[in-house]
Amino acid sequence: MTAIGAVLVIMIIIASISSPYFLDIYNLQSVIRDLAFVGMIGVAQSLLLLIGELDLSVGKIASLCGILSGMMMVTYGMNPWLSLVIALLCGLLFGCINGLIITKLRLNSMVATIGMQGLYGGINLVGLRRRGFSNEAISEISEIYKLIYNSGLNVSDACARIRETIAPGENRDKILSFIEKSGRGIIR
Repeated sequence: MTAIGAVLVIMIIIASISSPYFLDIYNLQSVIRDLAFVGMIGVAQSLLLLIGELDLSVGKIASLCGILSGMMMVTYGMNPWLSLVIALLCGLLFGCINGLIITKLRLNSMVATIGMQGLYGGINLVGLRRRGFSNEAISEISEIYKLIYNSGLNVSDACARIRETIAPGENRDKILSFIEKSGRGIIR
């Protein structure tokens, strides 16, 4: 067993002892679901690091593809599987654009992907604005997202914190309604 494997086993033992919920089936499903995305990105980044390159736009590309997939399903009523395939192809296209910029223009990969990260993030924001979201609404949604995912709170505590800190409004109420009606929960 490697040193990393030993550290992983020790962490699992400590987490199992310190929390009765660690080996709970719901928690294990959540961990596996969360690690699937990180693992896919990690494998791709590892391959780039092996050849001495770096792609910093992966998160924004994933975000943009997720938004595009959701818009295809909700706005156009597209089949979820078809929208998933199209989103994956969009991600492939965006990655190819990055690769072509780096290889054909002979730009440093870090500099090029930082620039492309700004472009993909900008497309996300322009898309939100075109859907009728103001800068204030985007900031409010961002704050709610941070409260949900970065606070480490469970669902009911996160909802209570949102009610305490975010002023009542349409976006807040829609998000809270969605969270409270969710059968499986959304908190890691």
